[in-house]
Amino acid sequence: AVLSPAPTPLPSTSTSASASDASDVDDVPWGRPAEPWESSEPVKAQQVTKRIHRDFDATRVRSARYVVSSVTIDQCPNPPTPPNFSGKWVGFPDFAFIGRSNVGKSSLINSITGTDGLALVSKTPGKTKAINHFLINECWYLVDLPGYGYAKTVGRQMRDVWANFTMQYFLERRCLCNVFVLIDGTVPTQEIDRQVVTWLADNDIPHSIVFTKCDKKNKKSGPPYSLNVEAFKRDVLAEIWDDEESMPQVFITSSVSNQGKQALLGYIKRLRSVWSGAIEADSSAE
Repeated sequence: AVLSPAPTPLPSTSTSASASDASDVDDVPWGRPAEPWESSEPVKAQQVTKRIHRDFDATRVRSARYVVSSVTIDQCPNPPTPPNFSGKWVGFPDFAFIGRSNVGKSSLINSITGTDGLALVSKTPGKTKAINHFLINECWYLVDLPGYGYAKTVGRQMRDVWANFTMQYFLERRCLCNVFVLIDGTVPTQEIDRQVVTWLADNDIPHSIVFTKCDKKNKKSGPPYSLNVEAFKRDVLAEIWDDEESMPQVFITSSVSNQGKQALLGYIKRLRSVWSGAIEADSSAE
């Protein structure tokens, strides 16, 4: 099996940044101008959620910057609790992107953020070797996860380490809001994609399906992407969920034409609204 229910302990592994240096991240964790919680007065949850809701009127990305590459769950960023904050704070929400090697993940991330080169695009599949966090609009994380599959740059043992760490991230990352599973729309259903989606469903990990490369012609005279999408819904999603309404959200995208970009950002906006409301509700209950 590609994924198993429980991750195994990970060996100590060094990490290298996949983007520009982010040494100043902790200096300005909330952005500017100054926020209410930077004063000496007690801070309420409502003030925090008001800060987060500022971006909800638009789906455009105004800022995107690399934060850190992680190879253990403890290395993932955890924004500090605002001073004098009286409530429950779990950090900015994570929106994770994962897919089979060569699915076009880096190109889609650059398309969504409108920033060329934010995520490294390589002709060699499997170049992402750590969990990369990017801070978007200073209030949510876009997370670039290692692709599953068989990268030629590493051995079987290292692939297992990546798989275990990714599972650990899914199961233990408290601020994980949603996982976007990228599926190559130009090819028929792949068994490894079926296994990943099934594992996420079995472990109650919130996720959505994103079909990529939907601007391209079918490979080797195969079926068009629309037929591949319908086949995936029928052969994978319908086997897991009882009815179409309970299935995860499905997106059709192209990093070339930017098809699906606004739909994805709009969906993230809706999930962020629910997320910040949950923070406020949890804080009020304590």
